[in-house]
Amino acid sequence: MSLIQFLSHSRAGDAFREAVAAFCNERTSNALIRFNPGSPAVKVERTLTKLLKSHPEMEIDSVEIDAVAGCEYYRG
Repeated sequence: MSLIQFLSHSRAGDAFREAVAAFCNERTSNALIRFNPGSPAVKVERTLTKLLKSHPEMEIDSVEIDAVAGCEYYRG
């Protein structure tokens, strides 16, 4: 399933849902989805997908990802 599909099955707030849509369109950090400037958008998307897949019960309002990207990893 995709990020949007996991989002639709989650308890995330409406503002966060809008922030995810904005991220998917612009592929940049925004007020509710913050991440390091050097973070590849695809790795941020995978992190958001994993969060929503693992915790659909959470009422997410915002996310801050503090991670470092390498060729084969994204740690933080």
